[in-house]
Amino acid sequence: MAVAKELTELLEATLRELFQAERSATRHPRIESERLGGTPPGNVMDDIALHADGELERLEDIARERGLAPASMAQNIGRAFSLIRDNVTDLTTTTEQSYRLTMLGVRHGIDLVRILRELALKANDGTLASWSEAWLLRRVELIEQAEGELKWFVENAARALEPVRSTPLAVIARSALRAFGKLDSGSASRA
Repeated sequence: MAVAKELTELLEATLRELFQAERSATRHPRIESERLGGTPPGNVMDDIALHADGELERLEDIARERGLAPASMAQNIGRAFSLIRDNVTDLTTTTEQSYRLTMLGVRHGIDLVRILRELALKANDGTLASWSEAWLLRRVELIEQAEGELKWFVENAARALEPVRSTPLAVIARSALRAFGKLDSGSASRA
């Protein structure tokens, strides 16, 4: 049946994309946590990374049980996005902007697991549906905590405006963007 084949393909594609999102969730929130130290938003980011660590292992088991393995192409795409973020975006990003970018990535994973849950329900895959539900309960709770910590940046505006990178290349990139009117003079202005 064509519908079953298409659902299987969608399940496989969603799992591959989720692998990339979870790998990112083990890495980027941890970077934010290190940048922010023992602050409330830093602590939430650490909790997200720890959750992703454990869930990535479980996700690998789920994929193996279904005869799937993460595709190297998806891994390469994920690495490319991380390299762009680390080496380009972070040159002109403030601490607060970086935090929100990380939250965006976490939300992407939530969307993927919501799709995965619906696919599992359609396929009568109780194990996958249960995993998806448990994952969603915890990750949505964590992203809501991260959203609640946005107020910390308002209360610590000077820290929020600090550039993520203060290397000579980052200073030049910010100066160039300001010269072309692409960066506010107040955004990531501190070198």
